Amino acid sequence: MTQTQISKARILVVDDTPEIRLLVTTILEHAGYQTLQAPGGERALEMVRQEPPDLILLDVMMPGLDGYEVCARLKSDETTRAIPVIFLSALDDSEAQTRGFEAGAADFVTKPISVPVLLARVNTHLALYAQRRSLEGKFRDVIEFAPDAIILADQEGSIVQANARTLELFGYAREDLLGHPAAMLLTPPERAAHHERRAWMLGQPRGLRIESQTRCIRKDGSEFVADVSVSALHASRGPLLLAMVRDATNRIAQQEKLREAARYARSLIETSMDPMVLIDLTGKVQDANDAACQITGLAREALIGSDAPSRFTQPEKLHEGYKQVMAEGQALNYQLTIKHASGRTYDVLCNAKAFRNEQGEVVGLFATAHDITESRRIQQEISMSRQRLREMAAQGEAMREYERKNIAREVHDELGQVLTALRMDLTFTEMRHGSVSPELTDKLREMRGLVDRAIQGVRNVAANLRPAALDMGLVPAIEWLCSELTRHAAIPCDFRGAPLSVELPEDRAIGLFRIVQESLTNITRYARASRVLVTLQEQGADLVLEVVDDGQGFDPVQVRTRRSFGLLGMEERALALGGRVDISSAPDQGARVRVVVPLRQASQWRGDA
Repeated sequence: MTQTQISKARILVVDDTPEIRLLVTTILEHAGYQTLQAPGGERALEMVRQEPPDLILLDVMMPGLDGYEVCARLKSDETTRAIPVIFLSALDDSEAQTRGFEAGAADFVTKPISVPVLLARVNTHLALYAQRRSLEGKFRDVIEFAPDAIILADQEGSIVQANARTLELFGYAREDLLGHPAAMLLTPPERAAHHERRAWMLGQPRGLRIESQTRCIRKDGSEFVADVSVSALHASRGPLLLAMVRDATNRIAQQEKLREAARYARSLIETSMDPMVLIDLTGKVQDANDAACQITGLAREALIGSDAPSRFTQPEKLHEGYKQVMAEGQALNYQLTIKHASGRTYDVLCNAKAFRNEQGEVVGLFATAHDITESRRIQQEISMSRQRLREMAAQGEAMREYERKNIAREVHDELGQVLTALRMDLTFTEMRHGSVSPELTDKLREMRGLVDRAIQGVRNVAANLRPAALDMGLVPAIEWLCSELTRHAAIPCDFRGAPLSVELPEDRAIGLFRIVQESLTNITRYARASRVLVTLQEQGADLVLEVVDDGQGFDPVQVRTRRSFGLLGMEERALALGGRVDISSAPDQGARVRVVVPLRQASQWRGDA
């Protein structure tokens, strides 16, 4: 309240002496206050009930009701309790003042009256009263519009105040609650316990608060669960109980959903056959499922709280993975080895992800491990089996090449020599006896032609089994293949390659030769190419062979799904030589076969797929 508002305050002057009333009212009106007068206590109480003033100046010694009794009655009434009362008294002893303060007076002004003192006391208490009313109004607004229901009950359990949320929550009008027992808001089973708690709370010291979950009932009979907080208050009118009520229906439903989600998540975790653990920022295991207990050989109680790195054969590698998760948020397919309590080890692939709290802060990591011990053993067996098959295939191929070489030699040397001798005999016979009979001459010439065809066939068979160019090295042998493609298929085939810095063993030279031969055969059959280029060059420690054509090309994926044995044979030959084959092609874009093998590496059968 401003000074202007204070100066307009209404002050009731109560005194049985007219002269005193006139003097005081004159002083107050001259100071700008509005005044009312009452000649005695009974009249003063009537006037206060009709229109409460902002302050009361009250004479102590009056006939009928004295000032002490009037003040006590004012303070016992809820509507007038807050009005400040200043006693006007000729009694200037401590006993009189003590009695006045006990009755509820705010101050004393002794007679004869000092104008400055009177005005100072009046102004001070009006300001305090205005401030108190402002605070009380704000407090009432806070209570009235609070999000929780607030109920004030007296020591008998009757409701003396309820805010708007209470009316909304329980469905009552304010007049239906005030003066009625608070127990009406509880379900019948809760009421007996409520009476016991109320009696106990009233006997407790001020400030004590108890909280409980209570079933409440609305005016329409519907029930709900509420969180109730009850505090004991001690006011001038006696002990009071303040209850704050919050509908817990949604909270309980949300908690149940969270519990259900937690049970569901736990079921998923426990059902998993893969170990799962939660590790905090210090590296301690915070949670683990049954699979984690089984793979470590430890009970859950022993595993939780233990040092996570101690469960692995390479703790430092786990620390590196931990750092990766902290830096990148996750680590995928991270290979580790877990130690079982028995000493046995398990190879696992771990996936880990940063674990965050509700504020988004990283508080640890959640990791799963997939046991790959058995699968690795199977893969190793498959790899070894493939290696043995590849070795056997290479050995079989070497045997076939050896047999081809022997057969080619036998065909060329034995059959070729026999045919050559036969041709010579036919020529000699023609020369000696051809003049005898023209028919004989024609027959001998016909037979010699057949022998020439046989000789050429022998040469072709010998060349296909074992090209003579191979005896001169890999480069001449590839040149011969290119010339044969040009001669027989009418497809220009160029070769670019220089003599090698090292002499290749025969089996490696034959392997590369067969790859080129298979590539050129495929070009002849399928490519419809107009030009072919074959290159052979050294690149560092590798020997790189390429066969490129400008034909119709193909889709390598589709060809592989059809399991082309030509391509598969080339790949296997390259693997047998410790190298690899890369095939690139696309429809209408030709094809490129690129073979890379170690130049100085002996035959090696690799166990990878």
